[in-house]
Amino acid sequence: LDGNFTITWTENNPNADVLYFKLEQLNNLSIEIDNCEDNTKQYWNLDGFIKTDDKYHSMSNSYKSHDKNNMCSSMTSTYPIPVNEDTVLSFWCCFDTEENNDYAFVEVSRDGRYYEILDTFTGSSNNWEYKEYSLEDYKDESVFIRFRYATDTLGRGDGFYVDDITPVSNFKSIKTISDSIQSNSYEIYNLAKDIYYYRVKGFNNEYGWGDYSTLEKIKVNGANNPPNKPIINGPLSGKIDTEYTYIFKATDPDGDKIQLYINWGDGNIDEWIGPYQSDEEVNISHIWTKQGKYTIKAKAKDDFGYESEWSESLIVTMPRLKQILNRPLFKFLGNHQLLYDVLKRFIKN
Repeated sequence: LDGNFTITWTENNPNADVLYFKLEQLNNLSIEIDNCEDNTKQYWNLDGFIKTDDKYHSMSNSYKSHDKNNMCSSMTSTYPIPVNEDTVLSFWCCFDTEENNDYAFVEVSRDGRYYEILDTFTGSSNNWEYKEYSLEDYKDESVFIRFRYATDTLGRGDGFYVDDITPVSNFKSIKTISDSIQSNSYEIYNLAKDIYYYRVKGFNNEYGWGDYSTLEKIKVNGANNPPNKPIINGPLSGKIDTEYTYIFKATDPDGDKIQLYINWGDGNIDEWIGPYQSDEEVNISHIWTKQGKYTIKAKAKDDFGYESEWSESLIVTMPRLKQILNRPLFKFLGNHQLLYDVLKRFIKN
């Protein structure tokens, strides 16, 4: 988009008697890991969970649930987390609960209201455990993450601890565009080139402010330039079944982050890996499994989808054998097949 556009939204509950809406603009997103140490960032809304130094995985604190009977506590991500096809939720947890009676849950939600359970924990872990969950089913959406712990009326344990959680969202800029919009749309003008996210919530007399919507991602291109074609450096020859590392570097005139598309010439392609900083030297390794000549080429793409030209080709040779230039020796070996076979295996290895 060019910086002038209209944001529109639809009410899920037309009977809510919304009087007006609040629209927020968020940008400068960073996806981070929360090790429970930074008190300046409010990654979570804590409802019964607390920060504690009783137990921790990496540094000196973790998040801990309540440890009383007949209670439920939760911690929910403050901001929705944009998801791509490679996004993975991971964390470390430690728990001591009444088995099959008290439960901890990790959950995900598209709207912050209806949650799907990713996993359940009960009993005792005895130590910290690493957990990992693909969020591929939510690709190109934004989700909330929630940890929840519920106990019954009988025996209890020490509760549920969680630490080193990723991904969590942190927006450096959150701006209220308007909190008195009386229609289902709003005109945006003259935005500078950047990536922006928008969310909206409604107000009525009975309940006050409702829940925020999911995030809407908008890319403003402005006067954008594609990245320069990548430069490739690395070995020009080698042996099969051996890993070789090549350096790829692409510069974006606008300083945008870039992704790389690499064709290794053997049918294998690394498709839009990254992102990397403009002008960053990126080390990527590859193994060829057959002898021959291979052409490596690459191109770059910036945050706004603008692609570079293909790089100059780098020709790599995986030879069958090193050439033996001593013709008398070669003739001698030709007459002594067993010695030739031994020498050939030695040179190849």
